[in-house]
Amino acid sequence: MDVNGTRFHILLGRGDWQRCTDGSGRALAGAWDETGRTDVAEVEWFAPRDELTLRSLTPQVVSAPGDRPPTPSDRRGAARDRFGNWYWVDSSGSELRVGASRRPSSHFWAAADEAAESGERRYGAFAPATAGELPAVTFGGLAVTTDHYLVAGLVDPGGLAVFDLLAGGGPVAWLWTSDVELRPVDLAARPGGGVVVLDRDRSHARYWLLDRRLLVQPWRPEPHDLERPDFEPVAGAEAGSGRAPIAPIVAADAVPLDGDPVSIEAAADGSVLVLDGQERSVRRYVDGAPAGAAVLRHGVHDMALVPESGSAPHRLGRLLVMADSGNQVYEHSLAVRRGVLQAPLARAYYPVRGFSGKGIVAAGDAAFYDYGDTWLPVVEQRRRQYVQAGAAVTLPLDGKQPGCVWHRLLVDACLPADATLRVSTRTADDVERLRTAEWRVEPVPLPRSGGSELPFVPPADASGYGTWELLFQAAAGRFLQVRLELGGDGRSSPRIRALRAYYPRFSYLERYLPAVYREDETSASFLERYLANPEGMLTALEGRMAAVQTLFDPRTAPKDALDWLAGWFDVALDPAWTEDRRRLFIAHAMDFFRMRGTVRGVELALRLALDQCVDESLFDQNARPREVRRVTIVEWFRRRSGGARELDEATDVAGLRVSDRGGPWLPPLGAADLHAKFARFVDPEETQQPGSILYPVRRPRDAEAASAWQAFSRDALGFVPDASAADTPAWRDFLARRYRRPTALARAYGEPGAALTDWDALHLPTILPQGARALGDWFHFERVIRPRRALAHRFSVLLPVKPPEHPDDYDAVGRNQALADLARRIVELEKPAHTVFDVRFFWAVFRLGDARLGRDTIAELGTRGLGLRPAVLGHAHVGETVLSNGLPTDLAARAAAGVASTSWRTSS
Repeated sequence: MDVNGTRFHILLGRGDWQRCTDGSGRALAGAWDETGRTDVAEVEWFAPRDELTLRSLTPQVVSAPGDRPPTPSDRRGAARDRFGNWYWVDSSGSELRVGASRRPSSHFWAAADEAAESGERRYGAFAPATAGELPAVTFGGLAVTTDHYLVAGLVDPGGLAVFDLLAGGGPVAWLWTSDVELRPVDLAARPGGGVVVLDRDRSHARYWLLDRRLLVQPWRPEPHDLERPDFEPVAGAEAGSGRAPIAPIVAADAVPLDGDPVSIEAAADGSVLVLDGQERSVRRYVDGAPAGAAVLRHGVHDMALVPESGSAPHRLGRLLVMADSGNQVYEHSLAVRRGVLQAPLARAYYPVRGFSGKGIVAAGDAAFYDYGDTWLPVVEQRRRQYVQAGAAVTLPLDGKQPGCVWHRLLVDACLPADATLRVSTRTADDVERLRTAEWRVEPVPLPRSGGSELPFVPPADASGYGTWELLFQAAAGRFLQVRLELGGDGRSSPRIRALRAYYPRFSYLERYLPAVYREDETSASFLERYLANPEGMLTALEGRMAAVQTLFDPRTAPKDALDWLAGWFDVALDPAWTEDRRRLFIAHAMDFFRMRGTVRGVELALRLALDQCVDESLFDQNARPREVRRVTIVEWFRRRSGGARELDEATDVAGLRVSDRGGPWLPPLGAADLHAKFARFVDPEETQQPGSILYPVRRPRDAEAASAWQAFSRDALGFVPDASAADTPAWRDFLARRYRRPTALARAYGEPGAALTDWDALHLPTILPQGARALGDWFHFERVIRPRRALAHRFSVLLPVKPPEHPDDYDAVGRNQALADLARRIVELEKPAHTVFDVRFFWAVFRLGDARLGRDTIAELGTRGLGLRPAVLGHAHVGETVLSNGLPTDLAARAAAGVASTSWRTSS
């Protein structure tokens, strides 16, 4: 409602726009329609920007006259390992090559390498007893497993060549039995280890599942699960050994396929996706049987499945399909709903140039295609295409009264130069009659120069968004329907965010002018529309004056007014702060300045600048912190004392000293008890006369006696008395604060009143006091007061350090140093002037006696490796770096075939 009492209906967001239709009952397309339906309107909701547009299309690449589309014979296996190395089969099919992105490739392996090695054997080296000829090798398909094995398919003879990429060496050949034909054409790594092999022999097509040990996994479960041993005698299992022989490979272990399969992928849910080149479709197989109907219906050459990390369980990932023209990649978002595979075509544009035909390969969270002798990522180009016309019709809007005169329509939108927006309306006093009412064309909406009519809404930005307005000409009736007709040239579309229809009309003619101006209907209609111009401007101005209180509330103030609002506190906001952080600070500025100069105030200033997420709980002292790693301030006088000294005195021979004296001494035990314990410590044999050895409160001059006295004090008292004549003023101040008057101190110590009349007459005890009160005061001063006075003005700022996302993140030290410099500048502004501080990281403060476990430390991935630079040979020093993740040290423990062998051998 505006200041004139005129109300409005608003359409804003997905929930409002999805109830619209195109006038013929077809629902709008968009984010709520993920099934790939075709019976949708020509207008859709674009979720990433929350706006209504023309329905977008998948752009098509037009082939150049000289382009040669790839053929099935051009497809060859390819894969990338975890270190970024690419492997593929060359054009001859008998050689494997290796290369890196944007670098020339090199030879990796061929059967001739084994012949060269056998000819170079020297005398005394191991060799077969009878030399045999190497079989002719033809590769078909290639994959790199999660265990870092390179598995290449062998066409003739049928089998697999397995390379251990960590241990190195030549391949191990796993050949199928002679009665089972195998002609692999494509391989895909299975999540968790193993591969799936697409087999297309002379008679039929099928696929084989291999587990992480690269043993054939029958798709039909066996009646009983038998463990296959790694080694078995040639003549079979011995009687009574209890070990079953390895089951021979039979054709029934494979899953039969229909059509002409050309590519295969393994999904994270255990299912298998097969690309059919004849039907141009993808079919999903679960437990060896087709699951649901086939999807896709366009030309295909190869496919790659890119998993989506953190996605819902029913989503399999992004399926990128190379078109048969070889110049474009189509993206499908795979999802399984009620056991049915859905693959709606994304409207993304992936052009490909120079594709050689080897294939498209998924690696990490992206897909790559071969370009000559290297591999390039498939990158989306931000180019959209739309249908050229479409309409959206709103639901009936209720004006609350019969014969309601509708006022104006305002649309928040962006209208490019080649886009158009037309508006039509129809009205009626009954919903049933509204359906048959005629549409009336309204004037073309015009942009408002002052932006939105709503008070203090930010003006249109440079991206072209603004508010477009029209005055309803003859819209009279309780119910109103609005039809928005969107048009474009195929490359652009109107982008509509919100719609507001005002009712009833506030008429200057009826409210402020005499009735004589309304006698003639024609002139009254003209005057009504003429006065609507000043009414639109004046109402906006009056609305801003009525809503001026929104400028003083940080929750409602416009973004541009936040700096002005912060100026009331004489504060300049950090330009790097987000809008939410600025609003939070202004709302709690009084609380912040009230705590300035305190530990809580310094912590607030640091957390406002450094915490990733801040909310209202930041200023609530009773709220439980949401972040485990947060800025912490430790005052030095609150730290634990002791502990580190014992470690300093420990040796490899003696280890830590163990004290067994019946617990610490406390003042209520009396001075005699302390003297007795000290005497037993100095003279365990009790050779001295009782009472001749007393505990001194000052360090003895003799070095040996001082060492014994220090050790006893640490064990019995928990501290070493170290007060001197320089601490006399502090001693007098302590007693004056505790007893207020000298006479009160004298009465407490049991001394005559005349013995103490002035605080200046007090001196530190040179011998252990005998009275209970005097002994307690000395103990408290030495243990608490004096250490606190020495450390009361010192504190440490503990900054949390996020572990590096990658072990080779060499910029982590620089980021941590910038974080520490920012924290120092903030603390210098907020701390009391007399205090001294230092800035540390969590991983640097975990020292015995210097931190509190669980509050000042992080027990997660180890406290030595967080934030340190990975070591580089020749550029690092011991103690300031860490070793980054490397290769497994125990290669023999890897569960896969042929780890110990690096020679070409066969196995069935």
